Amino acid sequence: MPNRIPINRLLLLTALSYGIYLYYWFYLTWKQYRNHTGHPAFPAWHALAIGVPVYGLYRVHGHMAAYNKLMLQSGAPVTINPLFAVTLILISTLLSLAAAILYLISIFQSGALSPSEPPGVEMILMKKGLDVLNIATAAAFLTYVQPKLNRYWESLPQADLAKGTSWTAEMICVVIGILAWASAAVSVVVAS
Repeated sequence: MPNRIPINRLLLLTALSYGIYLYYWFYLTWKQYRNHTGHPAFPAWHALAIGVPVYGLYRVHGHMAAYNKLMLQSGAPVTINPLFAVTLILISTLLSLAAAILYLISIFQSGALSPSEPPGVEMILMKKGLDVLNIATAAAFLTYVQPKLNRYWESLPQADLAKGTSWTAEMICVVIGILAWASAAVSVVVAS
């Protein structure tokens, strides 16, 4: 059944999970779409496809367009602009790509192909800064879309408005994220 997800929960989980929660969100909301419409949909494959370069943007557009169509058909007081949503994900993808390229450049410039010579602290801080911007962009995407989904679910007669999340899946995202945050902190300490 349709469920709403509180925005403060989304933001906290996105930050704690180092942005990984976004993939779970795509899984969860596509599952909600499937359960609500009865259309064939494969939430796990859909969420994984988001990470595929270029094709992921197509899937994000499809996700947003499908919900936008539901909103328009139901006369809900809100709509989603799929192109704006894709733009936010594109920015997130470009930030992630820039961080990866920066890290690779730092490895080759410092000759740090062995663990005894880690990349410089400036490069690592720049990469981590790009990671934080990436997480902030994911949070902006979720902050744009989820309130509209919540209003859509609330506009439906007899909608199940219980919080639609899985504690276990969320905790897995958070544990992975905490490990990523710890790894980021260790890499800065080691480089300095």
